[in-house]
Amino acid sequence: GGTMPPQYAACDSEGRFCLPFLRPGAYTAWVHSPRGGCARVDGLAVSNNVCDAGEIALTPGATVSGTLFTALEKCADSYELEVVSENGVRIGSSSQVYGCNGEKFSFGNLWPGKWIICLSGDDEMLRFGTVSVEGRKSVQLIFEKK
Repeated sequence: GGTMPPQYAACDSEGRFCLPFLRPGAYTAWVHSPRGGCARVDGLAVSNNVCDAGEIALTPGATVSGTLFTALEKCADSYELEVVSENGVRIGSSSQVYGCNGEKFSFGNLWPGKWIICLSGDDEMLRFGTVSVEGRKSVQLIFEKK
């Protein structure tokens, strides 16, 4: 036994997805759509290489937002933000490139729990912030030193 690392899949235009090579057993799926919402589905049973999750209803989630005041000795050429759940599920990184002086960011439709937001610049982690979200509340993030 043991815990497998998170597996990722993207949906097609009809919402179908495939996670190949899963061993038989029970799984939990975390579903996230930046615009559509989020869901947690427990007890998905894989047997004979098949599991039909059926239709999954998404509900609006929480939002984590903040402002980049990096308080660094020098600015990086660009920054990237990444958000990761307490279970190690990475829901994506920002596609936006940020500067270092007062730019705002927001990650929406996060499910309840603890989240880590990492700020990287020039291929180095510079700061991180940890937040707990509940329901659909908005949470402001303050970055900590690495």
